[in-house]
Amino acid sequence: MEIIKWLPCWKAAGPDKIFNFFIKKITTIHKDLYKIIKTICLDNKQPEEWFFREITHLIPKEISQTGKDYRPITCMSNLYKLTTKCVTAVMQIKVEEKKLISDNQMGTVRKVLGAKEQMLTNIMLNKANNFDLKVAWIDVKKAFDSVTHKYIIKCIERLELPEWITKFLKLITSK
Repeated sequence: MEIIKWLPCWKAAGPDKIFNFFIKKITTIHKDLYKIIKTICLDNKQPEEWFFREITHLIPKEISQTGKDYRPITCMSNLYKLTTKCVTAVMQIKVEEKKLISDNQMGTVRKVLGAKEQMLTNIMLNKANNFDLKVAWIDVKKAFDSVTHKYIIKCIERLELPEWITKFLKLITSK
C-alpha cells in the first residue's frame, strides 16, 4: 500500500488506460491488487498476456522529418509497473541489508534524488580541497542496453536474493 502512495498520478497510462490517480483514490481495490501482485511474485503465477502488453507512442521533436526525429515512449500497464515497483522495493531492502552497494552511490539510495546530492557533495569536497579536484564524466547512457537479460539474471542469482525475485525477473525478461 505504501508503494501506491508514491505512484505518479498523471503519467501516461498504459494499455489499461487507467491513470494512477484513480488507483490511489479507489482504495477498495488495494487489497485485491496486493493479492494479485503477491500471486504473481511469490506463487510464480504466469500473468495474463495483457499484463505484458505495451503501447508505444512516437512523440515528435520540434521539427520532425525523419524517424530519428521522434522520441518513442513505451507505456506498460499500471499493474505491471506496480508489480515491478514492489519487486524493486524488496530488492533495494535486500541489497541494503547485504551492503552490496557502496554508500558513495547516491543514485541508488532510496528516497534520495541522487544528482543534486552528488553535485552538492562534489562542490563541498572541491571547496574543502581548495578547488583543486578534477572531474571526469563517463557517458553510460547505453550501457544497460548492451548487457543481455541472461547476463543480468546470472549476476542477480550470484547476489543470493530471495528465489522468487529471480523467478519473477526471468518471467518478465522472457516476454
